[in-house]
Amino acid sequence: MNGDKSIAIYYNNTDTATTGENIENYGEIELNGSKDTGIAYNSVSIAATNPTLVKNFADIKINNIESIGIHSEVTQNNPYIIENQGNITITAQTQDKKKPAVGIHTKDDLAKIINGNNGNIKVSKNNIGIIGNSVDNQGNIEVDTAGTAIYSNGGTVNLQSGDITLKGGSANNETKGVVLNGSNQTLNRAGGNLNLEDYSYAFVNTGSGNTLNLAGSDVVLK
Repeated sequence: MNGDKSIAIYYNNTDTATTGENIENYGEIELNGSKDTGIAYNSVSIAATNPTLVKNFADIKINNIESIGIHSEVTQNNPYIIENQGNITITAQTQDKKKPAVGIHTKDDLAKIINGNNGNIKVSKNNIGIIGNSVDNQGNIEVDTAGTAIYSNGGTVNLQSGDITLKGGSANNETKGVVLNGSNQTLNRAGGNLNLEDYSYAFVNTGSGNTLNLAGSDVVLK
């Protein structure tokens, strides 16, 4: 897609009497405009059984600023999952850190984002892989200078497997692995490797009352 503010796949359920459908994507999506969205899911009603509303198996390429690979917004107060089992690649050359491109995004408190075993997220300079609340990472996330792998505003972040690789940043332009920005959150690291270059931080706590439970395997400082 080449136009600005365009959406490749758009689902919008406005009927409270109808349960929102689930979406699986198997086709490549390429976003070349600014403020584009690859998959946008909006619903006022979803199943009460913690459904996986969006599951991506394909390549999503984000080539311009302020664009989002997958976005969800559900007004009903039920838990749900957004899952990536494909490749999300952000190549956008973002100069303003306040206008990042984002791989997966939601503001919903009860949503969980899963980057699955086959999921790969690659983040270019000043951009963000995942913005949400509860996040499970089982795949690989690679972040370039001054970018962020996971930015969480609430809930629990589980690093279960897969590698998080942080390229070198600079003073005041650090590269970040996981940012906890909420209150009374928990980060659990059970597995996966952390690869850090100069001026990069594996974990950053900008919230309050948060708990970090750190186990797992190698942390490699380059």
